[in-house]
Amino acid sequence: MLEIILIALYALIVGQIQKPFAKRIQESENIERAIRVRKKYKIVRYLSLLIFFVINFIASFIVQTYKADNINWVSIIMSTITTTLLAYVLAGGIYSHKEFNPISFLTVKDFEKLGGKYSLFLRGFNVDNYSSKQDVSIIKGHQFSEYTLARLMAKGSPLFAVGMTKELTSPEGAKRIYLSDDAWKDDVHELMQHAAAIYILVNGKESCVWEIEQSMALLEKTCFIVDDLAQYEIVKMKIGDKYCLPNLLSIDVPTPLAFRLHPNTLRVQIAGSENSDSISAQIYTFDNSKEGYLQFINDLYGANLKKFR
Repeated sequence: MLEIILIALYALIVGQIQKPFAKRIQESENIERAIRVRKKYKIVRYLSLLIFFVINFIASFIVQTYKADNINWVSIIMSTITTTLLAYVLAGGIYSHKEFNPISFLTVKDFEKLGGKYSLFLRGFNVDNYSSKQDVSIIKGHQFSEYTLARLMAKGSPLFAVGMTKELTSPEGAKRIYLSDDAWKDDVHELMQHAAAIYILVNGKESCVWEIEQSMALLEKTCFIVDDLAQYEIVKMKIGDKYCLPNLLSIDVPTPLAFRLHPNTLRVQIAGSENSDSISAQIYTFDNSKEGYLQFINDLYGANLKKFR
């Protein structure tokens, strides 16, 4: 009973600690200030866990003093460690997978030391929308689980997604790289150039369309993931006059699906006419299940394992 009370109290305190830091992040004028706040928050989180450990140890000692003649130090220590770990996992899980996650403080500069040994997971985002209520995992009404797919992909190599200066929501399944609101395109371009593999969850947001256009020069390491054909059609409408993209509606393939384009699929315009017959795409379909996602990853890497990893 005591352990349950202590864990509940710790979770409540963590929730209260989060609020002022989240507010300061959203008030940050630049990425450097936001990162400093995130680092301070991480220190405070670990300090709070240490304090919880000490309080838990003292409480366990007092309880056992009253209940038994002989103090079992091993029992007290093991109980304290178990309760502390449980509190950390529960409070951390509740915290990090819901509305806020300002613990991560990676920036583009941190990726120079990785030497391209990472994969990039891109999706559309709104630079001016910092609502903590926005959906970060799946498109409503669809069964596709971005979280499951990203988590499985991350087992092969470090997987990162991007976020903006004041953003608090976390992309589930991938670690977050924070970018400057003013220069996010330059940052994403740099990350794409050095990534070993690029995955783009296709949607019609302007930021995602821009990312897709940039990826056309990096097709040998890019995979496009489609879980909503309507969103894919929006992309085709916006950039269909520049690039050849497969007509997924005409071939009647189920979603979710993914495809890779051969580098020669870029549309060439000559004297007002265009050659649209050079399209070459490899399409992967998979079930909405962990097993289906694993099969897709195996099919995707297959012979191109060295290229991607």
